[in-house]
Amino acid sequence: HVPAEPAGAAAATELLGDRREFVRNDAVLLATELSRGSPELQRIVAFSGALDKLLAIAAEEVDGGGSVIVDDALGLCAALLKGAAAARRLFADGGCVGRLRGLLDDAET
Repeated sequence: HVPAEPAGAAAATELLGDRREFVRNDAVLLATELSRGSPELQRIVAFSGALDKLLAIAAEEVDGGGSVIVDDALGLCAALLKGAAAARRLFADGGCVGRLRGLLDDAET
């Protein structure tokens, strides 16, 4: 059980980079639940590198046909960006818009 406090949110975000697929996929779900309804935890998750990690997960899985985890990862990205101007700036300034565009282009082919 990861406490719904800043350290727990940061720990869940760190697990998004785990190479073991089952850990990473569960971390997406955990980060989604922890950040749900908590702007403070959403901000912590976003600024702990989650946006980059989530796009990397989606890019890896879209090639492998993992549509459920792609949906979960992109859904968490959307939740982190919704109503959070600072997270949107981070997303744009960090090159995530181009990565998302490339991801969508790859999904079409």
